[in-house]
Amino acid sequence: ASQAIKEHVNAVTARINELASKSYDRLPGINSPEVVIMFVPIESAFVEALKYQSDIYQQAIEKNILVATPTTLLTSLNIVKQLWRFEEQTKYSKELANRAERFYNKLNGFLTSMEGVGKQLDRAKESYDKAFSQLYRGKGNLIKQASEFKELGVSVQKELPNDSVEKAQLELD
Repeated sequence: ASQAIKEHVNAVTARINELASKSYDRLPGINSPEVVIMFVPIESAFVEALKYQSDIYQQAIEKNILVATPTTLLTSLNIVKQLWRFEEQTKYSKELANRAERFYNKLNGFLTSMEGVGKQLDRAKESYDKAFSQLYRGKGNLIKQASEFKELGVSVQKELPNDSVEKAQLELD
């Protein structure tokens, strides 16, 4: 009987090692957790193996093999279900983080572009103000010079806008 139990424990250990070497979790296209369930249909057979070698269950766990018997199978399957749920949540969290990063970078680029547009608008406004100051300000402003042509007898077909002439005159006064 001692030889039979020893062979049985060796067979269970060999099966654990065989399952560990399969790397089912790395198969392409399969969403598999890193844990493999090894089902032992006769519970007393596994109990006898544990009596002979008490660390057999721990050795299996260290190799990502979860030994299940008829009593523990549903609990084991629930563990796998929780692992899959956790993996899905992790996947969604990563996707959310990636989208947030892309959104942030796009927003950052947009704000940088808008700052550039604002600076260009400021420069355009400065150029605009400078050009108009040549029209209205100072003794030699263009509107004053143009209105003096009329006084010198130059024929003008259309009068300058009255508001502009008044503005230039106000600058001089």
